[in-house]
Amino acid sequence: MPRKKISIENNLQQIDSIISRMENEDVAFDDSLKLYEDGLKLINSCMEKINTIKEKVYVLMDDCSLKNFDEDGE
Repeated sequence: MPRKKISIENNLQQIDSIISRMENEDVAFDDSLKLYEDGLKLINSCMEKINTIKEKVYVLMDDCSLKNFDEDGE
């Protein structure tokens, strides 16, 4: 059975949930550390996905040529 890809939106929701739990709940230090580590993993996953997508983005230039998104450092 193929693995289901987790979307950036799903990761962001999980990160938001982790932040809420850390801010609003009385969480033990060990649990806070685990939540923090989980949050970092989710953030890194999002960054990897964004960078992969960013590499595929092209901007249609005025002269109708395709240009890589990062060529101007934008």
